[in-house]
Amino acid sequence: MALKYLESHRQRLAEMPRNAAEAEIRCELAEGTAYYVESKVYGMQAGDGAYKERYLEGLGRFEGGRGKYYRTGMAKCLILDQIAPEWKDGFDFARGMDAVLEEFLRTEYAFLT
Repeated sequence: MALKYLESHRQRLAEMPRNAAEAEIRCELAEGTAYYVESKVYGMQAGDGAYKERYLEGLGRFEGGRGKYYRTGMAKCLILDQIAPEWKDGFDFARGMDAVLEEFLRTEYAFLT
């Protein structure tokens, strides 16, 4: 399912003006990873229940503007936590979240490709 999402997202980005697609990738990377770190710190301070209520319960809710990039980037970080917890080691901010996610999916689940 994640690979299908990545393919459809790649197609959507290809239909956008290049500058807009690059801006979306950068925003999701910067804001999504920051939101992910913020959520983890909040969870350590406030506890698991408060973390889930504040960050996870509304994760699938649509939000316009830049807010959507916070959520999609964070969601990709959470998926990476599940499939490859080491993804954060030596993280390369020169690559978008989709590239990182696809790399780990293809590595961890090579039988799906």
